[in-house]
Amino acid sequence: MRHRKSGRQLNRNSSHRQAMFRNLASALVSHEIIKTTLPKAKELRRVVEPLITLAKVDSVANRRLAFARTRNVETVAKLFNELGPRFASTCRWLHSHFEMWFSVQAIMHQWHTLS
Repeated sequence: MRHRKSGRQLNRNSSHRQAMFRNLASALVSHEIIKTTLPKAKELRRVVEPLITLAKVDSVANRRLAFARTRNVETVAKLFNELGPRFASTCRWLHSHFEMWFSVQAIMHQWHTLS
């Protein structure tokens, strides 16, 4: 039974999932829009939203935490130099911004029309 198990498995083992979400988060931060499936995009929110919240306060400790989670120097630089100040005025939740940012429905519509 799957009682109280959070997150999706996505038919991958845990190390593959962790690496995949690190790469997806890095790609999303650097390109600001990516093409992915709906379940991956929904799970990616759980990775990227805390990074954006962390980037609102620029400190050495927060930069080290962000680097530990993404393992990419360019991603950390863009998070703290561009995205942190952009979302600094956002109060609590970033869901409305991420719905525009991911544009999941547009991506899925394009994906269905292409196939």
